Amino acid sequence: MPPVSFKFELRHYPITPGCYLMRDAAGKVIYVGKAKNLRRRLSSYFRPERRKRRTRRDRRMEKLVAVVAAIDVILVNTELESLVLENNLIKQYHPRFNRMLMPEDTGYHYIVLTDERLPRLLPYRKLRLNKVLAGKEVEQRFGPYLTRECRDGLLEYVADHFGLRTCFPMPSHVCLRYHLRACCGVCEERVTPEAYAAIVQAAATFLARPNADLVGDMRAEMLACAERLEFERAQRIKERVLALEATLQPQIVERDVDYDQDVVYFGPAKARRALVVTIQRGMMLDVALHSLDGAGTYPQACREFLLTRYASFGPEEVICNAPEKAADALRAAARSVRVICPTEGVEYELLELGRLNYEYRAKHL
Repeated sequence: MPPVSFKFELRHYPITPGCYLMRDAAGKVIYVGKAKNLRRRLSSYFRPERRKRRTRRDRRMEKLVAVVAAIDVILVNTELESLVLENNLIKQYHPRFNRMLMPEDTGYHYIVLTDERLPRLLPYRKLRLNKVLAGKEVEQRFGPYLTRECRDGLLEYVADHFGLRTCFPMPSHVCLRYHLRACCGVCEERVTPEAYAAIVQAAATFLARPNADLVGDMRAEMLACAERLEFERAQRIKERVLALEATLQPQIVERDVDYDQDVVYFGPAKARRALVVTIQRGMMLDVALHSLDGAGTYPQACREFLLTRYASFGPEEVICNAPEKAADALRAAARSVRVICPTEGVEYELLELGRLNYEYRAKHL
């Protein structure tokens, strides 16, 4: 491929979190990255470096920059969302310049509840061989967590706090964890299977709570331990709380959803444009800006866009801010597509993420 002359315009890129997709002259994605500050991160590729000795990474980046023809960005709300989205985009496009991210190192950290007669909580990484599961099925998944340390600290706290079994295979007698009041002793039937099931449900409910509530409960337990003069246990909980507060953030770019969704954000009537966010099984994978073709009023243009795109085929759910008549027309024409115009909840947050990307792209594209 001949050398590409790409003019990097610093002012075109925001100072907010997001992911960037570098494309070659054929439009193929050749590199995916993430940043807390997109402008600063992208400028580092095109800023001349004055180094006496170039590293292997420097030479690789020079080869990358030499073939970049375009850069797309996807804006998100937080650094955690940029990390999760980057992971999904790399799996989607397999960019050739992302080879340093080996398959065994991909996938964010989760906690899973096993589908056993007496379930356990175990560490897990999506799309990776999880040997600790030993072939057991997964009942429920919690996360993702930004780091392994964050995930493991939370897992240990929940297992100890609720008294869940951690052993495999199941022993015939209680172990040290029981005597340390970190296990309920279900192996010796110190609790019944029915009581253990209730304990497991309580632990799962705890993990599924919003992060702020989760950390709040841990702080309450820390204070209770201090009042009981259990200072060593209180200190361990404090250390976990501090680690979790630094990494536990809400995120909406990857969720446990078993159906496909599109988010359609319609811009102002004068602009006659719409931005579509593609979400497959809860994973945000693409953002694209479209023009609303055809004559007629703005609601008619929105209606035609929705009907053309989704009346015969589409995801199970379309989240949009379309005029009500346009949304009603799609509901009537597309029996298999659920159309919602949310004003609250995670669907509204997804719509707001669509607005964020629409405003950026409408201004710079």
